[in-house]
Amino acid sequence: MSASQQRLALGLNCEWTWEATESVTLKPSVNVGWLHLFGDRSLGASGAFPNAGDETLRVAVRSANLERDALQAGFGLEADWNNAWSLFLRYALELRRHNTAQTLFLGLRWEF
Repeated sequence: MSASQQRLALGLNCEWTWEATESVTLKPSVNVGWLHLFGDRSLGASGAFPNAGDETLRVAVRSANLERDALQAGFGLEADWNNAWSLFLRYALELRRHNTAQTLFLGLRWEF
């Protein structure tokens, strides 16, 4: 199986910086936009597992046939300590007519 998919996203992203203390900076953000898919609307993968005998177990999966257009939205918060450590939390949403995708990101970053 081969598939090719490109995405075009147009929208607005707003981010603010607020210094809570001398060493802590908070950065809330929000975004909203439109997403359009080009190319294949579904993606697939295949693989094989060797069996003890002469036969091989073959597996193939394919994603849902996605609508080409979607509404994208999200919000997040990042906290920076002493310009070295960052903790971030981000929520992202893609809304389509017959499909919804939600993602939650949580991370810790250290810059040196």
